[in-house]
Amino acid sequence: MIPATDNDIDLGASGAEFKDLYIDGTANLDTVAIGAGTLDVSRIGITVPDEGNAVGLTVTQSDTTNNPVAVSIASTSTDHAVQITSGDLSGGKYSLHVDKTGYFGTSVYFGGKFAWGTLSNKASIVKINTGTEYLGIWNTDPTYSLDVTGTFQSSGNAKVGGDLNVVGDIYTTAWTDYSDTSTIVGWASYTTKEIYYKKVGNLVFVSYKLVGTSNAVSTTFTLPFTAASGGVFGALTNMSIDSGTITTSPSRASMTGTTVIFTKGYVSADNTWTNSGGKTIYGEFWYEATT
Repeated sequence: MIPATDNDIDLGASGAEFKDLYIDGTANLDTVAIGAGTLDVSRIGITVPDEGNAVGLTVTQSDTTNNPVAVSIASTSTDHAVQITSGDLSGGKYSLHVDKTGYFGTSVYFGGKFAWGTLSNKASIVKINTGTEYLGIWNTDPTYSLDVTGTFQSSGNAKVGGDLNVVGDIYTTAWTDYSDTSTIVGWASYTTKEIYYKKVGNLVFVSYKLVGTSNAVSTTFTLPFTAASGGVFGALTNMSIDSGTITTSPSRASMTGTTVIFTKGYVSADNTWTNSGGKTIYGEFWYEATT
């Protein structure tokens, strides 16, 4: 059945439609318009000929009032809900792969430029600047190769080949007041009691100021992290007052386990504290912890 004129005769009409159409072969159609019905197929394939920048599938959603979904894919498969492959990628990896739970696959590529591991439902937080190829996490306008707004946490090693620009703080444990928890020896009472620490990796930074009345010839306090045996130890400033008088040389700090031990000065004959009167030590130091 062939019409006499091309593109001139309709098959059916609005309100006078045929029921079912069965075709065992190829349907050559310029446009397919499906109203409120569904397209129910076991498998559909789209082959785009080599015609410049031809697009295989375009979905246009013109309803801007009811917030409709342009494309909805529901899958009962135990494997992939969405899989977009590219012949430019070796090893059968995907340009985009999303499994049925909404997780990105173990290899996600954007134009062959970038890949990451499993990323759970976080597509909206990642932005790649196509001009500079900078990657932003929680940052829609990245200005560095890796631009992270928020907390960056790595369970392994992080290597930076250039400058590391940190707007916030870097720490394993932020500055913490340990003065009420520490075991302090050497004072009967205090007018000032301050012991703070901050941990970055295995380095512990300590700032302290203890002022009060002495009741012992020894001066110590404890910290929560054990010093590494033979590890590095650096004292910045250790000023001390014994029995109301500034010592002739700064106090000296050393560590055994978690205990910081202060001698009154570098001179061996001047190492014993007076067990009465005013006693003061303050300064900063850092040390290497075991973990």
